[in-house]
Amino acid sequence: MSQPFGPIVPEEIVIGLESGLIEGYCIVAACVVVFYDHLTTLTRERELVWGRTTNSVTLLFHLNRWTIFSWAIMQLILEFLPFYTVPSCRAGNFFGQGIEDLLYALWAAFSAIRIYALSGGSWWLASTACLLSLVPVGTNSYLTYTTIWYDIAVVPLIGVSCVTGTTATPALSNQLTIATRTCMISSDLLVLLVTVFKTYTIKRDASRHNIKTPLVTMLLKDGTLYFASLLCLNLLNILGRVTNVFVWASVFITPLSSIIISHFLMNLRRVTYGVQDDGGDDSPTFIRTRADGEILTQEHSIRFASFVDNMGELLEHDHDSIVSVTQWTESDCHTVDKENSDSASVYDAIELQTHVDSTITVVGVGENVC
Repeated sequence: MSQPFGPIVPEEIVIGLESGLIEGYCIVAACVVVFYDHLTTLTRERELVWGRTTNSVTLLFHLNRWTIFSWAIMQLILEFLPFYTVPSCRAGNFFGQGIEDLLYALWAAFSAIRIYALSGGSWWLASTACLLSLVPVGTNSYLTYTTIWYDIAVVPLIGVSCVTGTTATPALSNQLTIATRTCMISSDLLVLLVTVFKTYTIKRDASRHNIKTPLVTMLLKDGTLYFASLLCLNLLNILGRVTNVFVWASVFITPLSSIIISHFLMNLRRVTYGVQDDGGDDSPTFIRTRADGEILTQEHSIRFASFVDNMGELLEHDHDSIVSVTQWTESDCHTVDKENSDSASVYDAIELQTHVDSTITVVGVGENVC
């Protein structure tokens, strides 16, 4: 229960209780979403992440996955476990804020590594995205550690409870929230722009080689949907603050952002290890996926430090999308031969196709490709 301004009067108590009840419902709902996602994706996590080589993808996944799990548990503790002393109340809230700050730091690293991979190793773009994403760590720490006060009081209908308030004015709190989310939006936009530019480059080169690449499929495979979702969440937070329509929407921002990133990273793992549904593959040999569990070729992936791994790869949403990215017909059949005068253009098309779909196996010289 929070009563930050003015003396306590019955009307304010009622408003505070109603607000606290809504907040409690939202917190429980957000935690349930986290637990549900953990349970429903545990099989994929075990298949794609557990026991794999440690790199940026697996490390970020584990840290993000279990930090948000800890966040959910801590939120339930803060909501339902009574605190009878000011030090314990302060320590619990500080610890909860620390977990949230860690999540923001992880998301900043995620954005930086992704943009570093897509840009071909641009440190200044990666640093800009990282710094913008780290702004919430500073603003939230300032509000939590310097402006929040704690007290133990007897609250009507509840009993002894830890109450909190803030010395910051509502205007300052809203300004900091808007500034924070604006920086987050700027970071998301930066990643989106780099992603779309990379997709445009691939599609342009594909068209030059007469390779059909549906734009919608490309946008799904390059991760645009994930980063657009993160952008929408930050916009929702600002709108909630400015309009005061549903200020508790911010409670869902943290778990949903974490879940989106976890699914993105698992999708990258799925691409790397070629996990797919059973069934025949009638596609040409040089766009045929390899056996389940076998690491796919990375020869033509975006090149960067080995720890970054495949953070710049395209995504795979289902098995059919692998084949449908390029529509092959009988007229597209060729035989690759060293002595063929057109072999260079065939190799160029194969080289390009490896960028269009990261699950491609390059055909050998002299092999029929249809």
